[in-house]
Amino acid sequence: MTRLGDALIKAGIFVKPQEDIVKPQEDVVIEQEIDNTHITAHFTWKEALFLPTWNRVANENDGLSQEIKTNLIDIFGILEKIRSLLGNRPISVHCAYRPSKYNSVIGGATRSAHVQGKAVDFSIAGISCDEVRAILVPRLDELMIRMEKLNGSNWIHIDTNKTRPRYFIP
Repeated sequence: MTRLGDALIKAGIFVKPQEDIVKPQEDVVIEQEIDNTHITAHFTWKEALFLPTWNRVANENDGLSQEIKTNLIDIFGILEKIRSLLGNRPISVHCAYRPSKYNSVIGGATRSAHVQGKAVDFSIAGISCDEVRAILVPRLDELMIRMEKLNGSNWIHIDTNKTRPRYFIP
């Protein structure tokens, strides 16, 4: 890197190339522990914290707090109930926690419940998302969740925000 390049990086005008950035060893250990730890019986912390666009798991540097972890435990507990309602079919988690910066990069809603760890997007092999929504709609109050009404989409969004209505168009 040149002096000018270093000065631009220091000023925040230019971003250092990824190949020059070395991942600290402690992050590698944290990710390995997360990969092997379950948040509930059928879901792992990696599923709760994975950021597909960045191809890594979120961590404390992304704003991951104890409150967010508690929220994730709650929403994944509800996902376990949904799994049971649907005959214990495996659920594929698309996204759960999203740090604010990540949410902005992917074009997420400004006040997204994902930022607080209170939302999860998922799908289930062998059953359409519209069928899953039809099964869940009459149970939204019982499960104490909201769900996006996105007919024809390839994911189901649920969250634990307390605002109404329970079944909403984003």
